[in-house]
Amino acid sequence: MRTAQFLSIALLSLSPFVVQAADVHSFVGARYSNSVSGEYTLDLDDGDSEFTGDLNSKAFGIYFGRTNKRNNRWLLGYESRTFDFDGGDSEDAAGLRADIHFVWGEGKKLQPYLGVGAGLYRLSDALLLQGTDKEGDSLSGFAFQMGLGAKYIASEKVELDIAFERQAIVWEEVEVFDSLVVNSAYVHNSLVLGAAFNF
Repeated sequence: MRTAQFLSIALLSLSPFVVQAADVHSFVGARYSNSVSGEYTLDLDDGDSEFTGDLNSKAFGIYFGRTNKRNNRWLLGYESRTFDFDGGDSEDAAGLRADIHFVWGEGKKLQPYLGVGAGLYRLSDALLLQGTDKEGDSLSGFAFQMGLGAKYIASEKVELDIAFERQAIVWEEVEVFDSLVVNSAYVHNSLVLGAAFNF
């Protein structure tokens, strides 16, 4: 009897240190991002020619995700993105991206997180190919993104999100005029707003 009482008291004393598993559930959501800064780089394989310039980017995306027992989120989404350049030129890209959010503060209204992910994008009618023998072609690119943010648990079903994200997209190498190889990359820092609905 005394042994049982001792074990009960010991378990109760340890209970504040036991990490409770998070509620495992799925969710769907949408996000909008707008860059606060950005830069493109064009590298011509003709010696040491490199060109850089400013760009702005905005995007709208939808995603499906899953929360695991550690309160982290796995996300798979589709994103439509626009790049604007000095002089009024713009490009459109679309792609799939996968992210994981490492979230702290289970059970709290405000939960900070670190996000990392990667994606595959398709750039339609690339501007760098205008005036070349590849004009009108599209480019494929690989992206890597990282961000810091916070989730606000508005209700049992609704979760709001704000984050600062940095994304780099490296576009495929392309050869124009059968001799000149062009490499390009876009990097931007963006403010991201999102909302998810749990089910």
